[in-house]
Amino acid sequence: MTVSKKRVVIVGGGCAGIQLCSALVKKKKLNPQVYTLTLITARPFFVHLPATIRTTTTGEGSLEERIFIPYSNLFKDDLGEVKIGRVKSIQGRKTGGGQLVLLDGSSSTTMSSCWRLGTLGALKHVQEWRQKFEHAKSIVIVGGGITGVEFAGEIRDFHPKTDVTLVHPRTQLLNEAYPDKFRKRVHDDIAFRGVGVVWNDYIDNLASVNGSVTTRSGHTIQGDLVLPCYGGRPATDFVSALDPAALDDHGYIRVKPTLELISFLGIFAMGDAISWPEVKNVIRARAHADIVASNIIAYLNNSAALTYKGKIEMVVVTNGRTHGVSFFGVLWGIVLGNWFSALVKGRELLVTATRRDLGFKS
Repeated sequence: MTVSKKRVVIVGGGCAGIQLCSALVKKKKLNPQVYTLTLITARPFFVHLPATIRTTTTGEGSLEERIFIPYSNLFKDDLGEVKIGRVKSIQGRKTGGGQLVLLDGSSSTTMSSCWRLGTLGALKHVQEWRQKFEHAKSIVIVGGGITGVEFAGEIRDFHPKTDVTLVHPRTQLLNEAYPDKFRKRVHDDIAFRGVGVVWNDYIDNLASVNGSVTTRSGHTIQGDLVLPCYGGRPATDFVSALDPAALDDHGYIRVKPTLELISFLGIFAMGDAISWPEVKNVIRARAHADIVASNIIAYLNNSAALTYKGKIEMVVVTNGRTHGVSFFGVLWGIVLGNWFSALVKGRELLVTATRRDLGFKS
């Protein structure tokens, strides 16, 4: 007599998703004799996002050959399966369980979602942006967060004759989650390399006209290429089918301290999709995955769940291959400079470590 297995589904094959797969399978928390683990992801490969900044800026190192990583080695010995698709909605029950409705045939070509195009589309996108960087004499980066700062550093490395200006809506780079001394150090680091900053301003029209753009306050900046580097709305619309109140006003998923959705048992959320007062990054995604993996098992076994208590602030902001500033929110707040930032991230951008997370040796 064949016993039908129960199914555990993970939506999203990004950093948080693969970490959760690893926690459930490699740490042997989910019994494969009882449960089928399914990862639903919109594309057939993982994109190592921290390295896409360098990949689109230069062909040096041929990073495009290593950062689009197939899911083929994520599950071994039939411990899980990968399904390519996009989720349209969740039809869940407040008492637990439910089903997913997939949306087939959809696509998008905006810069923020270009990696959904498949391998050939992603490679074409990379080549197009390399050409843009190669021909630009001046570049305006819209947004002074980590992505904007790191793009500025890569441009200075590989296109040193190109003028680079950041436009940032605050009086300091990054955001208020980090102390002023660290934010000032980040600015000093990019200023040393010749990157200009326009403070307290916005660019509403990203089109360059006659080699320049105009800010909201009327300031004209030379830039024949404009690079938007600000955050977007999380792709969480499918969750609203459960209950419109499942999302906050900005589209983030409301969760309890167990990272379980409010009012819905057995449905968890994590990563940059959740409404939680912290800066989302890889370190947080790993911490979320550990908690959610434990709590999935606790839910299945009717045992007590763990609570997520956050992690200390830690971040490495690179400024090209050999420059950067790092922050550790311990003691008085430790700030480290170029040698450390280059060693742990700038030189290799964590590509090898990420490939190992997906089952590749190098």
